[in-house]
Amino acid sequence: MILKNAYTGTVLQIYDNRYGKPYSSSDWRSEYVGKDGLFLYYASDTAPGKGYVFFFTARPSGKYLRTARGVVDINGDEIIVTTKNSRYHFKMDDSLFSDMEIEYLIRNAELYFGSKIR
Repeated sequence: MILKNAYTGTVLQIYDNRYGKPYSSSDWRSEYVGKDGLFLYYASDTAPGKGYVFFFTARPSGKYLRTARGVVDINGDEIIVTTKNSRYHFKMDDSLFSDMEIEYLIRNAELYFGSKIR
């Protein structure tokens, strides 16, 4: 994986591709919908045109959202990742956090990756 970019923003919705509807509130992915945080967009180094998004909430919870490998479409302020089973819809917003808060989010993400992500 190759880090392409980091963004701040919100998880707008996560859809089940089989039914074209948002996952139910009992699905583990639903806890991230509506949350603000840091997105890390990684390009796949084995599948050209595909990638992953990792999402870390603004309030560290000891876990994070990672999409499966899929097609990543960035259009304006939106990121849509379409995987075999799901479609993740993110909205970028660089006004959500101060520079100090962004630094905190990056350091939190680095704890999971064990190295600098910048």
